[in-house]
Parts: sequence; C-alpha cells; structure tokens
Amino acid sequence: MTRHTVFFSLLALPATLTACMVPGHLSSAPASMNSPTLAEPAAVPALTVTPPNSHTLILLSPEAAAESAGSPYPYPDLWTYIDHRRITLYPYNSFTDYLYASNGDLWLIGGFGAIRQRPDGTRSWYSIQNGLPVNYFQAIAVAPNGEVWIGGANNSLFRFDGLAWHDEGQFLPPPDKANLWWTCSSSNIFGIDFDRNGQIWVANGGINLYTQQGGHWLDSGFPKDLLPVAGGGGCPIGLRVLDSRHISIVRNGCCAMPPVAYHYNGLVWSEDNDVSEFVTHIAARRRDGQAQPYQTGSMENTVISWPFPAQRILPKHLHPQNRAGNPLPYQPRFGGNLLTFDETGTLWISNQETVFNNAAGAFQDLSVLLNGPLFTPDFSQAKWLDFPADPMIVDGPRRFMHFSRWFFSTELGNEIGPTLSAQAPFWNHPWLYFARDEASRVWFYLPTRGLVMADRGTLTVFPGPLDLTLPLLGGVQPLSDGRILIGTAGGFWVFDRGTWQKQVFPDTDEIFWLFAQDSKGVLYAATDTTVYQIINNHYTRQRFVDQNAKPIVRPHDPSQPPAYHKRYIEAGFHFEEVQKNEWPLHYYALLLRVLPDGTVLYANSHVLAHFDGQIWRSFLFDQITFESVAVDPIGNLWAYAGYNGLLEFAASIFQDYRVLSSP
Repeated sequence: MTRHTVFFSLLALPATLTACMVPGHLSSAPASMNSPTLAEPAAVPALTVTPPNSHTLILLSPEAAAESAGSPYPYPDLWTYIDHRRITLYPYNSFTDYLYASNGDLWLIGGFGAIRQRPDGTRSWYSIQNGLPVNYFQAIAVAPNGEVWIGGANNSLFRFDGLAWHDEGQFLPPPDKANLWWTCSSSNIFGIDFDRNGQIWVANGGINLYTQQGGHWLDSGFPKDLLPVAGGGGCPIGLRVLDSRHISIVRNGCCAMPPVAYHYNGLVWSEDNDVSEFVTHIAARRRDGQAQPYQTGSMENTVISWPFPAQRILPKHLHPQNRAGNPLPYQPRFGGNLLTFDETGTLWISNQETVFNNAAGAFQDLSVLLNGPLFTPDFSQAKWLDFPADPMIVDGPRRFMHFSRWFFSTELGNEIGPTLSAQAPFWNHPWLYFARDEASRVWFYLPTRGLVMADRGTLTVFPGPLDLTLPLLGGVQPLSDGRILIGTAGGFWVFDRGTWQKQVFPDTDEIFWLFAQDSKGVLYAATDTTVYQIINNHYTRQRFVDQNAKPIVRPHDPSQPPAYHKRYIEAGFHFEEVQKNEWPLHYYALLLRVLPDGTVLYANSHVLAHFDGQIWRSFLFDQITFESVAVDPIGNLWAYAGYNGLLEFAASIFQDYRVLSSP
C-alpha cells in the first residue's frame, strides 16, 4: 500500500449559521431577481452545527481486494467484441472523396466511414457499425494489387484486402511535433498514393510524409520551414507521387489565392502554383467523363442513396473542422461538443457557441448560446441543461446562457476571475464544476474563497479548506441528504450543514471528478481510471486502466469474431504487434450514473463500463476518444467522439460481455 501524507487546514468559520442558509435547512421564500448580491452566511441554532474550527479527517479502509484476486492481470476483462447491431452511428454531414477501382467498384468516404458500391449495384458499408474501428476518412487510394487504402483522423490508416480491414496506422512513426505553430498542423491523413513502382506514400497535416520500405514505415522528413506561419496559408488537400524523386503535395491557397504545390525533385523541395499533376491524377481516379461524377462536401449535394436516414446526419457546424474560436473555451478535460438529455428525453449538443437538439426528429441548429443581453435566471423556473463542463440555462424558446457566463458577470465573479487566472494561467474557463441540487440551488467551489451557493439571484459563500486549491479541485456534487461533495486529489471533502470533513483513500492520488448515490445511500466516486463503492467508511474499487498507458488486456478469444476496434497490448504469451513508441492513451472520467434499477454506468474517454451490483463489465475503445457521454431515459449510452461522430450504444450492449479465462 502506498503511504500518502495528508494535509488539512483549520479555517475560522462563523460561530453560527442561519437555518435558512445551510444545506437541508434552506427557506423556500422567493429571492429578489435583481442583480445578484453576495451574502455572508448567518446563524443556525448552535446545537445543529459542529463547533467551528474543526475539520474531521477520515481515512477510508479498503475491503478485501475485489480486483482479479489471484490473477496475473490487474484489470478487469476489457472485452473486445461488441455486436454491431447494438451500435448506431450518427455520421457527420461530410463527403470527402471518391474513386472508381479497376474492377468497377465505386468507393466513397467521409464522416460516415466508407461505402463500396459494386457494378451490379450491391453495396457494403464500413464503419464502427460494420467492420472498422473509426468512422471518418478523408483520403483513399487503390494499390496496384487491388487493395483499397483509406486514411483519416489521428493517423488512422486501413488496408482492405477484399475480405477484411487491416490496421496499418498503428505502425506509422509518431508524428513530428516540431511544426505545431502551423495552423493546419494535425495527424489527420489527407493523402495516399502509389508511385509507378507500386510503393505507397501517405501524408498527414503535419506535414509528415510516410513511405514503406522493407516492410517498415519511414518518415521522409518534409521541410517544415516551407509551411506558412500561423494566420496564413490553406490546409493540405492532396498528394501525387510518381517516384521517390518526383513528389507533389498540394494545399489550398490563402485568402482566395490559388492552390499551392510543393515539389520534390530528389534533391530539394520547391514551391509554386502548378497543381496540374494532382488535378489530372484526381480526374483519372474519378474517371471524369466516363463514369458518374459526384460532388464532395455536404452530403445533401450528392444524389446517392446513403445507407442511413437523413435524420441521423449531424449538422456540418458540429464538425471539429468547423470549430471557430469559442467565446467560452471549454475545460481542458472536455472536448468541444458536449451531450446531455433533458427530462423529456431530448438529446442536446453544445459546441460552446451554438446549441443543437433532436426534438424535431433530426438534429437542428437552435441558436447561439446567448441570444440577447445577459439575464438573471430563476434557477427553479428556467430549464437547466446539465452539460458536463458548464450547465446551460434556457430562459424561453431561444434564450440560452452558460451558467459560468452568468456567474462571471456577478460581483463575485468579477472579483475572483483575475485571481483564478493568476493561479492557473494555462487552464481555461470556467475552471469550475457546477451542480444543481433538488431545490434548484447551484453549487460550485471557488479556491481561496470556499463553497458557493447560487439561489436564484443570491450568492452565498461558505469558507472552505485552504488546501483545496485550483490544481487539486475536482467535481462538485450535492447529495439528496443535503451534503455537498467536493473532489480533490486522493479523496473528497464533505460539507455538511456548516462542517467540513475530508475522506481520504490510501491507495490513490488521482483527483475525484464524479459522484453518484443509489437509493440505499451507497456512494460511488470516480477518478479518471477507477470507480469506488463506499459504504460506512469502507470501500471497494474497480480499476480499469492505468493513466497515460496502453491497457494490457487478456488475449482475444479466437473463437469469437475479430476485434476490429482494438489496438492494445495483449498479455500472456501472444505476440505483441503494438509499437512501444506509440502515443499513450490518456483517460478522462466523463460519466458516473446510478440508474433507477441500481445499475451503475461509468465512462471515461476510452472505456464504457457497467456494474450490476456483482460484476463490472467493460468495453475498451482505444482508437477513438469520447469527449462526452450521456445516458438517455431508457439506459442507452450516447457518446460524442470528435471526428468519429455521435455513437448510440444500446442498453443491451453489455449482454455481449463474457468473462475470459486466463491463458
């Protein structure tokens, strides 16, 4: 057991607090809807409050180990096979490229994955629903031997041999990070080509130009000083290679200027506007003048029968490539698009600028977040959308405002904002986690000040522990019994009617972000990698992965269908195909929820997990990253996955999970 030193401080709290100002004893009298005022805590009867200046420290005790006792594997079975019929993809409105293969097959790629249409009219659709681990591609080419190669976000690169897809992206060298200053810098593959010798070439937004020699991938070392500086230049759009001494890379021009081409002659790279070779190459792949042409871009522009209904297509403004500068940047642990469900079962999406929902049967752009001047909401009356990074207040059919924007417009927000900026200059707004209790009061924690309660137009501050600083601040959660939990590194603080108590876990120093409680009062708390079940100061835990590490999982059962969506390191005696220098996975806790039947659901950026009271069942997705996860009223999990779109996992998905035996 790791030994941790615990620091806690004694703060001077008011000797008494009024009964109308503490959790569980708040008056329901209406508050003024004028400009918010900062109120100081007043008195409650002394008999109901622990004496001031006392902070209780409780060291929680672990129960008998529940994790794979006696097993050589420290983690639960991260089962690799999911019945594709239990997954529904909501693709982006993005059609990026197409070509005709020599056998007459038409291939189309975009935010939906890949579609193969044979000359007889039969079609196959490939995505996470049916055979591929990711859903977004923007480059395609056919090898001389007829194999189809496709590439997309995060160096995803796959080869289709006519029967199955093979993951080639896992073998690419790590992207060169030396040119992050370029506005188009990314690891998204935009070009794939085969030279006249049959050698493959692949380029991403870096620009990293890869080729394969002797069965190994090499980076050719494109000179980054050719790329335009931030604020100028267009992103790359194509690649044409005749041989290793005749290479062209094409990018869009800046500010309505013509496209630019970089040429390599075997000795040096040069730059001009001659893109003729690339244009001719694209025309040949698309059989211009000989076959049916298609217009890339918006899927509405192309007359084709897509294998999914139009109601499932996401608006183009949600696409990561269309994210503009956000007026309220999201927290570092969350992505750009966040999900939540309201009480009617409507799914809402926020990209921090605009809100969308599917109330009308398809996803619609509703409005910018703030339509009109700032307003002071009545939290008991206004609609509350519980987005994980920053809740949204809906006041009328088209009036939306992030809670943080309301808070930072108040006297206290104006006062504390510069202080928080000075403490953590590399963190983004809103820095804080906001949560609403059953009485529609909003709670959040301000380092250096304490716990803040927003009751309609009034803010009340309860001084808190000095060691709960911004870098150690986790999630905030009111419980039904009136207690407020505030996560920190290695444990959490409990505010209970004017008193503070710190509960410490001796086996972790991770920050606690999420909390949930079942109908019997059993408490669950989650870090980025682990879920704890707490009963009477004793706990059991389920650890899923190690932070910043590829998971080590048990070998895949060869009697089951192949695990297309995996790029993991297998334990035991099986050969390890994963390169040791591949970028590690980082995990962010995104969801912890207790359903009415007592089922516990947990999600981080790569894991979906289910607990039925006895067994944890876990699925690992290591080639896509979830930015937000939500649960609908019937228990289906919805996950937004950046370029890979929106995924709906049926509540029955965990029925496919099977416990594997040790090899």
